[in-house]
Amino acid sequence: MSLTKQTPDRGHVGFDWRGRSGETVTGEDAAHHLEATLALLDKHGWTRATVTGEDAVDHLAGADETWKVKRLLLGLVRTVSDLIKDEDGPLTLGLALRRVAVDGGDDDTETVADRCITTILRLRTGARHPSLTAWAGRRGRTQSEIRDLLTEAAAFARKYGPARV
Repeated sequence: MSLTKQTPDRGHVGFDWRGRSGETVTGEDAAHHLEATLALLDKHGWTRATVTGEDAVDHLAGADETWKVKRLLLGLVRTVSDLIKDEDGPLTLGLALRRVAVDGGDDDTETVADRCITTILRLRTGARHPSLTAWAGRRGRTQSEIRDLLTEAAAFARKYGPARV
């Protein structure tokens, strides 16, 4: 059942449709970003994001003032390398959102698309500040659940987002 149909007024009250540039993003542009993310994940596959444990992909997890400069720089280089490498392997949801911003969207559409997803997660979980990375990385999460989330977030954007002027 779609939460945007179930709770039509709760999700968009006070929603900020502006990107980091301060410019307004239309609902259609945000929906397009979300659907392009879905298409990218359909093409390359999805893998859950893990930031702790032995299968961690966050090279800077646990960084603090005790880390030596060499260790920090190595973590930064590995993180940047993960973000820019062009591979056909599965992507995390966050990386797919970012790649769409670089390849066909922009920072503003990525920002608003992320807010749309977060709004749907708030409606689903009741949490005030759900983490997209933690939600997508939860053990047992499936690509089908990611697909449903992106589809619902795109529907939310189209229904509640501002129109092009």
